[in-house]
Amino acid sequence: MLCGPPGAGRTAPADRAVRTAAAAGALTLTAHGHPAETGLPYAALDLLAAELAAAELTAGPAEPAGAPAAARAGRLLGLLRDLTARRPVLLAVDDVHHWDEPSRAALAVAARRLGPRCPAALLLTADTHHGPDPHLDGLPRLDLGPLPAAAAAALVRGAVTHGLATATVVTAWALARRDATAGRHDRAATRLLALTAPGPAQGHFALRLLAVPCLVEACVRAGRTEEARPAVREFSAWASGGAGDHARALAARCRALLAEADGGTPDTVVDLHREALTLHAAADSVLEQARTALQLGKALRRRRRPGQARHHLREALEGFEHCGARPWAEEARTELRAAGADHGGPAVRPPVGALTAQQAHIARKAADGATNNEIARQLSLSPRTVEHHLRNIFATLGIRSRTQLGPVLAARHA
Repeated sequence: MLCGPPGAGRTAPADRAVRTAAAAGALTLTAHGHPAETGLPYAALDLLAAELAAAELTAGPAEPAGAPAAARAGRLLGLLRDLTARRPVLLAVDDVHHWDEPSRAALAVAARRLGPRCPAALLLTADTHHGPDPHLDGLPRLDLGPLPAAAAAALVRGAVTHGLATATVVTAWALARRDATAGRHDRAATRLLALTAPGPAQGHFALRLLAVPCLVEACVRAGRTEEARPAVREFSAWASGGAGDHARALAARCRALLAEADGGTPDTVVDLHREALTLHAAADSVLEQARTALQLGKALRRRRRPGQARHHLREALEGFEHCGARPWAEEARTELRAAGADHGGPAVRPPVGALTAQQAHIARKAADGATNNEIARQLSLSPRTVEHHLRNIFATLGIRSRTQLGPVLAARHA
């Protein structure tokens, strides 16, 4: 398994391994996890088995619906062994953390039973921000971490030397975010101003724009607010032109930061941050939602509204812990202590009673195994509305997936 946080580069080495194996004459098969399929039991495994059967051409009938996990794992194992009778096989599954839990369990069973003499290999990639996986954690793994500073700087120099504008933007953006996270806001602002300035050889237009929210925060915290205004105007025009809820949320946060730096009224600053939070929730952007909640909590604390500040700072802390963003989580804890919180430790999971009646109803159905479409039909809602409710339920309960709903709801009645 190749494991690491988003941006660690899990997919690239997996793709290279697939190309290398194919060039050496092995049969290569690839599969991908998708967030929309995590609630469909055995969907990922059954689709994979169908592809393997098509490659093998002489495979037996598919397992019937409702077949136990062991039977499905056995069928997968048999298909892989049949395929290796002709030539070695490499099966690569990217983003396996998005597979449904029963499929991950069966895949792990098959992986452990391939044995050293079977010329088949499984290569899986997983996002460590999704937490430990009891089924896959026993498999051999390689954890990918951030690049050392010297290596990152060498990448920037190489990209500039070879005229790779987009690679230069992405790498410089990453270095600026690292500087900002470490409190080096002036350095971060300098980097970001250079890469967001309009002109030739500046990389893809969208990439430059997506770096603007980081630029605004760095400039405000470095006392260089005026330098960020042209980029904010360009970003706001793009966001309002149909770029989606995520971009509009970031634009609202940028305007809130500028309004606060300009000495705007507390209501204006708070309203802009709350607008951003609403748009973040619709866009399912956990990390950026946490960053906005942190900014709002800090603004409320500075305006002597500690009770409201603590609410948003706890929301920020939960989001950062969910994403594994440790430096930002520590900043949220520091702000919580400054706002009079009793402790600055890990976020405390709220009780199930914090859910609304409708959320509790949806949570119980999801815990019982109902899909979003089934819940939607039963409650006369749209699947999108059910998905939105589930995101809010997960955020309220401090959990990450519907597989955790059962234990949390059971604990309520224990």
